[in-house]
Amino acid sequence: MKRKGNAAAALILMALCLFLGGCGGGKAAGVDIDLARMSGTAVYAEVFNMVTEPEEYVGKTIRMDGRLSMYQDSRNGRLYFTCVVQDATACCSQGLEFERKGEFSYPEDYPPMDAEIEVTGVFTRYEEEGVVYYHVADAVLEQVA
Repeated sequence: MKRKGNAAAALILMALCLFLGGCGGGKAAGVDIDLARMSGTAVYAEVFNMVTEPEEYVGKTIRMDGRLSMYQDSRNGRLYFTCVVQDATACCSQGLEFERKGEFSYPEDYPPMDAEIEVTGVFTRYEEEGVVYYHVADAVLEQVA
């Protein structure tokens, strides 16, 4: 019986380490959800939660890293930028929309598409044409070497 208890404790510790992004992980000052420091498995789970339960994240400061992607709406011409994050095996990806803080022009003020980026901002909701969407607002975008 003692072995079963040890195995259960080990599984709990392993799950906790995955959630924290590996043993010794943690969040940076001023950042509530640091996807950039989490393991691929934890990132996938957290982003899935953000997409399915977005209200739980509104107002939280998010940091993420991934690849820059852009979509242009053919109806209104608006550009939407996303940071595409992937899980540990790079089989499953999810794009989180972000809007930069300040005035920026595309393509002059953006890295090339598919560039590795890090984005930090506040998760918030907005409404467009009567539909509620969620994105990372007031975002700071940095290209990762």
